Amino acid sequence: MQEKEKNPEKKGRTARIWLRSFLGGEKCAACGETETRGLGVLCPACSGKLDEISAELCPVCRKTVSRCTCVRENMRESGASGVAKLGFYRSSETGSPLNRIVYRLKSNRDRLLADELASRLIPGIRLVAARCGSDLSDAVVTWVPRNRRRAAREGVDQAKLLAESIADAGGLSCWGLIERRRNRGQAQKKLAAGQRSENVTGMYAPAGSFLAEGRTVILVDDLITTGSTVSECCRVLSASGAKRIICACLAEPY
Repeated sequence: MQEKEKNPEKKGRTARIWLRSFLGGEKCAACGETETRGLGVLCPACSGKLDEISAELCPVCRKTVSRCTCVRENMRESGASGVAKLGFYRSSETGSPLNRIVYRLKSNRDRLLADELASRLIPGIRLVAARCGSDLSDAVVTWVPRNRRRAAREGVDQAKLLAESIADAGGLSCWGLIERRRNRGQAQKKLAAGQRSENVTGMYAPAGSFLAEGRTVILVDDLITTGSTVSECCRVLSASGAKRIICACLAEPY
C-alpha cells in the first residue's frame, strides 16, 4: 500500500487534536470521561483495551484478531478474499471501548476518530492483501452505503467516513462504487439471520462500475453481523469486474 508523506500528515493531525482539546476540553472518544490532553482521540486506558481486544484469538483460525483474515462462507461465495477487523463485537458489553466507538462513529461525524481507526485497520488490510496476492497498487476503497434517510438524520454515513480515512492513510483513491436503492427492504437489525439475505437481495446496484474493473477493491463497513449485506455488495462489485475484494470493518460478532 502506497503511503503519503508522513510528517505533514502527522503534524496536521496532531494540530487538529490539540485544537479540539483546547476548544472543548477533549474527552476520550470511547469512554467519554478521561481527557486526552491533546495526545489523541482515545485515552491511554481505552487505547490499551482496544489493543487487548485485537489480541483475542479467533475461534476458527486460532490467530489473534489482528492476524486473522477469516471470511464467512456467504461472503467468500460472493467474491470476498478476506476480512480485516479490529475485534469481535459483543452487543451485551455496552461499556466496551469497541462498542462505544462503533456507536460514536454512527452518531457523530468524527473525522479524527475515523483516522485513528483507519490507522489501526491498515495493517490488517495489508495482511489480507498479501495473502491473496495483491500489493494494493491497483486498489480502490469503497463502502457499504447507509440508508439515505438515516444518514441525513444523523448527519453521517459512518462507512463512507471510515473508507475516506483508510484511503487518505494509504494514499489510495476512494470512490462510491455502490449505490443503495431507495425504499427497498427493512432494517437488517430488526430481522432474524435467515431473513437478512433475502431482505438485501437487489438492494444495491453498481455506481461507476468501470472504476472497479480489473482492480482490487477494499470494501468498508462499520459492522459485519451475518455478512448478508456485505455479501450483496460483494456480488455487485464482482459483477462490475473487480479482480479481488478485501473487506474491512470495525468488528464482527464473536
